[in-house]
Amino acid sequence: MYRLFFLIALFFLALFEPIRIKAEGFEGNIRIVCETIFDTTYLNLSIKGDMVRVDEYDNNRHLDISKIINLPEEEAIAISHSRKQYMGIPVTGQSEKVSKPVMGMKTGNYKEIHGYKCYQWRVKDVQRNTEIAYWVAEEKFEFLETLLKFMDNTAYSLRLYASIPDSNEFFPLLTEERTLLRKEKVRISVVEIKEVPVSSQVFEIPKGYNSVSRM
Repeated sequence: MYRLFFLIALFFLALFEPIRIKAEGFEGNIRIVCETIFDTTYLNLSIKGDMVRVDEYDNNRHLDISKIINLPEEEAIAISHSRKQYMGIPVTGQSEKVSKPVMGMKTGNYKEIHGYKCYQWRVKDVQRNTEIAYWVAEEKFEFLETLLKFMDNTAYSLRLYASIPDSNEFFPLLTEERTLLRKEKVRISVVEIKEVPVSSQVFEIPKGYNSVSRM
């Protein structure tokens, strides 16, 4: 199953109120939906200070895996709720380098997504038979660069995004990965950004969970 930590078609626009959030010091929740030809994964990011929690839900909206990330320390803990276990995880972004894109272009195209003016960046990787379009808002989120390092290695499109110069000055609200023949492979959409107080208890390991070396 395709796993994402960093980037999607089910959301309720009627419940979403576009907001202009602070580029730095953001506290609140971000919901993301990741669609592939095989399945759909739902993510909820909770951000408070130097901490980020990523909750991953399966197709049936059951909570599967959580990751708690300490940004300045670049340390993370993965939690399996079905097994009631947790373990430290490595920084995957440092273990595998992304090769330089064959062709890349920051186009002048733009569209509005959730009240943000988003510009289109396009990257083509002929070796992978892949073309990726990123729709990015000029908003800087301090947690994004570190967060991308803890994403699963299969999340190629967002690992590639992290390699684009100055990408940390922008935030991708929509990522569309296609074959060179334009067949969609992956769609990652930010569906809600909500600035709300987040309890510190969100970043604690649940009671009764056991520490393990592998899961």
